[in-house]
Amino acid sequence: MKTFKLFLAAIAIGLLVLGCDKKQEIEKVQEPQTATEQENPAQDNNQGETPEQPSTNNNEEPETPTPQNPENNDEPQEDDPEAGLPSYDFLSSEAPAALTSAQKEKVSALNAFAFSFAGLMDEKKGNDSYVFSPVSLAYLLGMIAEGADGATRQEICTSLGFGPDSQQEINEFCRDLMVLASKAASKDEVLQIANVAVLNKDFKLLESYRKSVKNYYDASAFNLDFATQDVAGYVNKWASEHTNGVIEKVLNDVDPAIRAILMNALYFKAQWMIPFDDYFTAEGEFTGADGKVRKEMMMKSDPNDFMYAKQDGFSALRMEYGSSYVKAGNYCMYILLPDKGVSATQLLGKLDKNAWANMKSSLKSEYAYIKMPKFEVELDEVLNGVLATLGIKNMFSPAANFSRMSEESLFVDCVKQVAKINVNETGTEAAAVSVGMMASSAGPEPPKPVAFIADHPFLFAIEEKTTGTILFMGSYK
Repeated sequence: MKTFKLFLAAIAIGLLVLGCDKKQEIEKVQEPQTATEQENPAQDNNQGETPEQPSTNNNEEPETPTPQNPENNDEPQEDDPEAGLPSYDFLSSEAPAALTSAQKEKVSALNAFAFSFAGLMDEKKGNDSYVFSPVSLAYLLGMIAEGADGATRQEICTSLGFGPDSQQEINEFCRDLMVLASKAASKDEVLQIANVAVLNKDFKLLESYRKSVKNYYDASAFNLDFATQDVAGYVNKWASEHTNGVIEKVLNDVDPAIRAILMNALYFKAQWMIPFDDYFTAEGEFTGADGKVRKEMMMKSDPNDFMYAKQDGFSALRMEYGSSYVKAGNYCMYILLPDKGVSATQLLGKLDKNAWANMKSSLKSEYAYIKMPKFEVELDEVLNGVLATLGIKNMFSPAANFSRMSEESLFVDCVKQVAKINVNETGTEAAAVSVGMMASSAGPEPPKPVAFIADHPFLFAIEEKTTGTILFMGSYK
């Protein structure tokens, strides 16, 4: 029996490993054109880009990676990956109010998945800080579910909150979010999403699956020789290039028995609409989740108008990203600060999609100043147990059904995500949310500002404001 493993990565870099049982002699799938027949590696992504060539473990010139690309210029128009597939404008609206009830439910479902996942991650990390991307994980699971069938697919779709027979909705959500990200890109706010499939030399995807992940996830697929090429080096280089160097390492090595590697990269960078003045950043005290007081570099803002809400057991503040002092952009960060005597874990235990919606609807403009630590948080976790607790179990067992992906018998061996966030005076890179509404002042003396002092553990979330989708979430402890 041969073992098959499939890895997925994100930036969060989420890593997924599949395993398979395969007969010693397996009938070759007759596809229109195999990977070894390709003449032009750049054809598959239609962008003229040839996949970077990994270095080998010897001094010989490495073999050029050859993408799996069954298409050629002579094929009829109906063979185009997008032919016969529906068009849609799910996330093209300019404001959440413009979304239909069904569309809002999709966003709410994914956010509910984020809250459930955060609760389990919080339990796993204990007193340690963490960050993760529910959207990046949704992309990875969406691509996996597209190749699954039966109970395997139903568990993934249900756990993501879309319903057992909702694969098409997940596909559309992921595709439209990529379109939205490209439209919203600016020098002040960047959200980049990328997907790729790296296949072992003799592994084949079903043509229907390859076309679908190309259409909905813009995922190119190509083959490398895992026995002779530095596949881990290629994976890590791809991750670094698609996260602007934030995620530099995903894998230490790749066993030649591994059959395929799928990756998703999600990169976010934005500047605060109202940046902190680094002149006022100074050492201050922060009481950690372990009860110990430690010295942190604390940022402090001038008093301004921010969206603020006092809730039962915590305070919430929204800080905006966008053009400095000019215009709020498409993204924001929420800081949820527990009251004294309430832990971040206790607050997270009460947070669900309804509590989140109530918090957002309670926000009002408040004259306030902020004091909070500048911080960096990293995550590098295998997520099999967390996903199993959320109901995704079948794909990890030999009974898994991935008949829509390949004629080989596959199962998921490992899911992993690597994520990083850097929050400082100017903004956020990789994973962070900031909300800031400003209104400055001339004339009468302003009222005494509300003090939002985050000197103890808090929750944070980065939201895409057009849809309300939570891109990143975590806790600083």
